[in-house]
Amino acid sequence: MNRIRIPYVFSLLLALLVHTPLFAQWVETGYGVFRGGLVSVYSDGTVLLAGTGGGGIYVSGNNGSSWHVSNNGMPSEAATSFVSLGGNVFVGTRYGIYVSADHGATWSLAGLRDTYISSLCVSGTVIYAGCFPGPYRSTDNGITWTPVFTGLPAQGVPIQAIAASGVSVFIADSSGSVYVSSD
Repeated sequence: MNRIRIPYVFSLLLALLVHTPLFAQWVETGYGVFRGGLVSVYSDGTVLLAGTGGGGIYVSGNNGSSWHVSNNGMPSEAATSFVSLGGNVFVGTRYGIYVSADHGATWSLAGLRDTYISSLCVSGTVIYAGCFPGPYRSTDNGITWTPVFTGLPAQGVPIQAIAASGVSVFIADSSGSVYVSSD
């Protein structure tokens, strides 16, 4: 009799295991709140920041249960990418890079005015910006920005994405090419 029960118990356990999701469970938060569709989401450890495609930045101080617009000091346009460095949060927008020292409550222009910033990354103490006409970097916490075009095939190719891994910085341009720099 015990021999018959073991296969049934095993089959039941296997069925439960197969039907039980083994991956992360997702719960929707903030549906319908954001104007312009979401483009980027970021956490600085204190608040969540959501960048939209045309409604600016939304901030949540309660893990996404509620959100409010936070475009004080910047145009309410696309917020494409967030990074933090030295206690500041930087956001790339259609009109340049903006910085906040108060978790997104207020913003001020950090540089590259009237430049579409597609992505930002940090490597050590250097901030990199992917944009048109190419990549830029700031070594002084966003005060000044220097073009870093050396080695690229042509200036004027829009940078779609930028990422850092250790001392290497990778960029992907709109033609589908990926480039790396370690300096």
